[in-house]
Amino acid sequence: MIPARKALKAGLFLLALLAPAGLLPVIADAQTATQANQPPKPELSDKVAGQIQDIVLLMQGNPQAQPPTQPNIPAALAAVNALLPQAAPDSYDTFYLSQIKAQATLNTGDYVSATRALETMLDLLQRHANFDRPDKGARIAVLDTLSRIYLNNAAGEKNPETQKQLFTKALTMLRQWIALVPRPSSDAYTNIASILFQQAIAPKVPDQALLKEAETEANNAMITAIAPKEGVYALMVAIAQAQNDPAKSARYLEVLVANNPKNATYWSMLWNAYLATIESLPEDSFLRNEAYAKAIYTIKRAQQNGFMQTPADFFNVAAIYYQAGQYEGAVDLLEAGLHNGKMDATKYTNWELLANIYRQGLDNVPKSIATFREAMQHFPTDGNIDMQVGQLYFDMQQYRPALEALLAAAKKEVTPKRLPSLYAYIAYVHLYLKEFEQGMEAVKKALELDPNSQEAKGIKSALEDAIQQRDRALGNVPDQPPAPAPQQGQQQQQQQPAQPAQPEAAAAPQPAS
Repeated sequence: MIPARKALKAGLFLLALLAPAGLLPVIADAQTATQANQPPKPELSDKVAGQIQDIVLLMQGNPQAQPPTQPNIPAALAAVNALLPQAAPDSYDTFYLSQIKAQATLNTGDYVSATRALETMLDLLQRHANFDRPDKGARIAVLDTLSRIYLNNAAGEKNPETQKQLFTKALTMLRQWIALVPRPSSDAYTNIASILFQQAIAPKVPDQALLKEAETEANNAMITAIAPKEGVYALMVAIAQAQNDPAKSARYLEVLVANNPKNATYWSMLWNAYLATIESLPEDSFLRNEAYAKAIYTIKRAQQNGFMQTPADFFNVAAIYYQAGQYEGAVDLLEAGLHNGKMDATKYTNWELLANIYRQGLDNVPKSIATFREAMQHFPTDGNIDMQVGQLYFDMQQYRPALEALLAAAKKEVTPKRLPSLYAYIAYVHLYLKEFEQGMEAVKKALELDPNSQEAKGIKSALEDAIQQRDRALGNVPDQPPAPAPQQGQQQQQQQPAQPAQPEAAAAPQPAS
C-alpha cells in the first residue's frame, strides 16, 4: 500500500524556527555558553545578517508598511540564491539560507530544489549540533519534511528501482525522526509500515520477515492513536493477505465494515476473506463451520446496508449452505429465489443444483424430477434436462417413464458428445422392457454416432443374446449345441451389460468472489 501522492504543505518547519523578528537568535557572547559547558551558539556573518531581515519580509510580506506589502517569494528566493554561493559550504550561513530556500521552494512546489536544501540542512545538523535548538526542533522538522517528500515522490514514481530508493530514504528519515520525538505520531508508524509492506511484496514471493516488521509497525500505529485511522486497518488487511492469513484479514475487515457500513468494497473483501478462510481449513474443522456461518452473516449484513443484492449474491448464500451440508437451508433459499426473482431462473445451473440437492442431499428423487420438469418451462428445447429426468426414473426402476423422457430428449437439442450415450441409454431401457427390436434400432444409432462406443457394443451384444433366447424359447430358431459354460463373471456380464454413462450431475457450487 503506497501512501497516496498529494501536495505537500509548505512551511512545515521554517516559520516555527524563526525568531519573531525573522532572525534566529544570534549570541554575541560565546564565552557565556562556553562557561556553561555548552557549544557556542552559531552566528550569521555580517554580510548575511545584514540582508536576512529584508529576505524575511519578502517571504512574509509586511502588513505594517504603507502601503502593506504582500509576500514576494520569487524575489526572496532570488536573494537567497545570490547569497548562497558566497557562503562557506560548512557554515551557519549556508544552513540558515538553505532553511529559507527550502521554505520558498516548498511554497512554489519546487520539491527538487526543496529536497536539496533540506538535505544540506540535515548534513550540517549532523556535523554541527549547535546549529540546532536544544530540543532538536530543526532536525525533527527537517526529517519529517524530507520523509514526506520522499514518500510523495515514491508514490508517483514509475521506475521500480528509483521508487525503492525513495522508499528507503523515507524509511531512514522516519526512523531517525521517531528516535528524536517523545511521542511519535500514529501517522509516522503507518508510513513506516507502508514502506516495509511495499518492500516485502516487491519480490515475486513476498518477504515474510519484512511483512512481520510491517505488521509490528502497523500495530504501533494502532496503539499510538485513540481512534486508529481507516488506512491503518486497511494496511493490516493488506499485510494479512500477503501473509496468506485470510482469518486475520477478516478480523480487520470486520472493524472496517463496522465503521464504514456503506462501503461496498469492504463488504466484498470481507466476503472473499471468509471464502478463503473456508478453503484454508479442513472439511471437518469446527472453525470451517464457523467460517461458513460468518460468510452467510456477511452477505446478510451487506444486504441490510443495500449491497450484495444481485442474483449471484443470493445464489452464493445458497451455495454456502450447500457446502456446509445444510441442505434444507440451501433448498429453501433456492426454491424462494428462483420463484421470487432474486435468483436467475433463466440460468440452468441454478435449477440443476436444486434438483441435485433433492436427489443427493435429501434423497428425494420425486422432488428432483419435479424440479427438472419445472426447469423445462424455461428451457423447452434442451434435451439434456430430459436425459436427467430419464436417469432418475431409471434409478427408481420406473422404466416406461424413463424411456418416455429419453425419447423426448432425442427430439430436442442435446450436447453432441452426449448423443451416443443417449441412444445407448434408450437401447438399455428397451432391453429392460424386453423391447429388443426397438433397442437394436437405438443401439444402431448409437454406434453410427460413435463406432468405438464400448457401452453401445455391450448393449448390442446383450440385445442379440436376448433376441436369440426369446426366439429359441418360441421355437423360431433351431436348438444349438450347448456352448461351454461361461465363468460366473462372464455369465453375469452377458446377462447384464454395463449401464450407459449417466448424465453428469452438477458439480458442487463454488460461491463467486
